[in-house]
Amino acid sequence: MKNTILTLCAVLVLTCCSSKNDKLSVESIAKNTCECFSNQNSESIDEKMKPCLSDLINQNQHEIHKAFYSNKSLEDAVSKHMMDAMIYMVHNCDQYYHELDMMFTNIYPETSFENVEEDINLLTDSITGIAEIDSIKLGLIHQKISLLTKSRKLDDALDEIDYLSKNYSPSETYFIKMYIYRLQEKYHESLNEIDKAVNEGNVEYVFYAELIKRKKNDT
Repeated sequence: MKNTILTLCAVLVLTCCSSKNDKLSVESIAKNTCECFSNQNSESIDEKMKPCLSDLINQNQHEIHKAFYSNKSLEDAVSKHMMDAMIYMVHNCDQYYHELDMMFTNIYPETSFENVEEDINLLTDSITGIAEIDSIKLGLIHQKISLLTKSRKLDDALDEIDYLSKNYSPSETYFIKMYIYRLQEKYHESLNEIDKAVNEGNVEYVFYAELIKRKKNDT
């Protein structure tokens, strides 16, 4: 009888732990966060995600660490669980994805070429007037690329980017090339730029890859 009671107690403990772990799994947290996100009235994605995801994971960080990532540091465990939940939401939470996609597109908000043509010409003159391949020239080229991208002169922007990558570190171009190729619906090329960035240690680009994959699948 004593052994039977101990066995039942052990089963109950395991069941309880298993149930809690299920509630803290990436999929479960992501689904709950999606529902919470959809009910938030804030305009900012960050403001919506804080009570729905960040606070939830931080409040349960030790349980998550113990249950899923005992071989990682607490900080790495929290970061991975949060990232995996957001990636799950990109593919399975439409409202989150669409708001995130709009925010991503508006990194370089579209404007008419006429609004920036004079500034582009001035930047071109300034860039031409600098013979040295230095940080000042680099900054001016970035400004020109930004204006060309906002005015959706994307092929012209890519020409400037090509010059940039030949004369400066290629890492200067990964993000903007990824962004432009995405606008052009050249998803394979966009993902290639992300691979280059990740191979140089920029692991945060993995999230951009998931956004582009979702965009490709929806097209």
